[in-house]
Amino acid sequence: DKVNQGPNGAAAYNTPTPPPHYTITMSMSEIVFAAMGEAAQGPSGKALKRKFKGSVLFKITDTDEVYFLDLKSDNCSVSKKKKGDDDNNSSKADLEVEVTSENMTKLISGE
Repeated sequence: DKVNQGPNGAAAYNTPTPPPHYTITMSMSEIVFAAMGEAAQGPSGKALKRKFKGSVLFKITDTDEVYFLDLKSDNCSVSKKKKGDDDNNSSKADLEVEVTSENMTKLISGE
């Protein structure tokens, strides 16, 4: 740190300005589907694929979020889509689920 002369001749140290802090807000659905995406690519995804070789389109009605779970392709995945996009894979989905974020959380937690 460089020493400068501050008010009244006192030493003043220049300290670097800390980087700005960013707050990232994720919906509960985003957290659930992020975890689901990680799981789909691991051993549990392969096990699920043996039980269900299809795809699911999840429409979260209260937040207008749309997620596509793909267990058909070689690389199982979850992707977030924009509601209203023509390319939201609804025509490709074997199952379509419309649910509120609260009920999605309950569904995932086994309630």
